[in-house]
This record gives sequence, C-alpha cells and structure tokens, in this order.
Amino acid sequence: VTGSPARNPPAKAKAVARHLGMRKPAHCAPLAAVGDISTAPARAVSSSSSPHAGESLMDLFQMLRRARQILGTATAELPQEVDRDLQEHLGRVKAEDLRVGEDDVIKIRSRTGLGYQEVYSGPDMTVCIFLLRAGARIPLHDHPGMHVRGRLLFGRMAVASFDVVSSAHADGSVWAEYRGEEVYGPQPTTYGLKPQEGNIHELVALSHCAFFDVLAPPYDPRYGRDCTYYRCEQQEDGGRCLLVPMELYGFYMDTLQYRGPTFA
Repeated sequence: VTGSPARNPPAKAKAVARHLGMRKPAHCAPLAAVGDISTAPARAVSSSSSPHAGESLMDLFQMLRRARQILGTATAELPQEVDRDLQEHLGRVKAEDLRVGEDDVIKIRSRTGLGYQEVYSGPDMTVCIFLLRAGARIPLHDHPGMHVRGRLLFGRMAVASFDVVSSAHADGSVWAEYRGEEVYGPQPTTYGLKPQEGNIHELVALSHCAFFDVLAPPYDPRYGRDCTYYRCEQQEDGGRCLLVPMELYGFYMDTLQYRGPTFA
C-alpha cells in the first residue's frame, strides 16, 4: 500500500521490514556530516521508465539467479568471482531501471522518514529498496553472517561503520572498531559490507535519497541472523566502542509499492 505505515505490512514485505524497520534500535553514531543535511534534492530523478531502461537490471537478476545457491549459504567469504560479478552488475543499475525516483520519497508519511520497497524475499536472499527523506536515519544495526552489496541510486547519504572485534557478551554487547564515515552521492555509488568488515553501520540521508540492496543470506533468526540495533555506551582511544543492544519502540517505515521488473 503506497505511503501507508508498515505497522502491519503484507506477508511478502516482512523479511527486512520486520527485522530492520519495526524492531530494535538506537541512536549512536559519530556522523559529523549530519549538519550538512539539505532539504533540496541532489538531482531530479523521475520514476518513469525509458524504452531502454531495465536492461542492466535484468542482467543483474540473471546473475543473481545463477548464483542464488552460493549467495544463500555464504556466511563466510563470497567467492571472488561472484562478488566481482555482483559489484559489476550493480554498478550499471540506475534508478529508472527500478522505476523509483524522488517522487516516491515525497510519498513517505512515517515519522521516521523511511520507506521500503521489496523486490524479492526468499530463503537465499533479500532484494529491496530503501527510501529516505532528507534527515532520516537508519540507526546503528548489524547484519550477522551476511553480505550486503548495494547501490545508492540518487541523493546523498552518510554511512558510519564498525568492525566487530570481540565475541558477544552475555548481554549481547560487543566491542567494535570504528572504521569511519563515508559520504555517498550525489552520483550513484556502489558499496558493500561483509560478515567481518563494516558489518555494523548507521545511515543518515543528507538529501532525499534511495538505495538498492542485495542481502545474502537474508535475515532469519532461526539461523542466528536476527537484526540487532545498538548504541555506543563506552568509547576508547583508537576508535574502539562498546556497542550495547537497544530497544526503541515505535520505529517503523512505510511499505511502498515496487513498480519495477519482477525477480523470482
């Protein structure tokens, strides 16, 4: 349902929204660039499709079908050729291929300023689009045993990330090393994280923006891949932080209709 809060999303849209958009979270991250937030769009992007739009996306979908068994079980390192192919194909995807644009961001009505479009959700991967109004924040959260490859489609966003450097304590807290902050945009940018590299991160929209993600394997608490949100409770010299799980009720995102090509 376009523009409606995802408090009770359709069954198909629960995969990431359930774990990321309506669960636990916090407010921690040294994001200096938050002060550079602009309410003006970085560039005009229409959600309409040109006659040739979508070819790069269909190539990506074909690649994902070929590699779905590997992606669905890759809780360690992805084979280099698979990771390279995924990055190369993502690097050619445009917002118009997915039929998403700033007009979709404007439809967001949730107080968080966050929207979610599900492209595909299965036991092997989740493919989705996140949309953020200027100033919106996806709090610090993890992707346990997961690979995420994504592409900023339009706009600008700041990403602060951490590497986990200790086993989880009894309360679920972990020591993590701050990797730094990167600002993506306004040009489309491909990025990623691994189980051991940048696995905990926070995202802040510096302008209206959207990004396209492939999460493999997907969130699934039955296999230890639940999403946990954190706050930074203790910081040491050198960038090490003690990240403590946090509950924050009322955090949710709008479930928006995806209008692009289907993937199954």
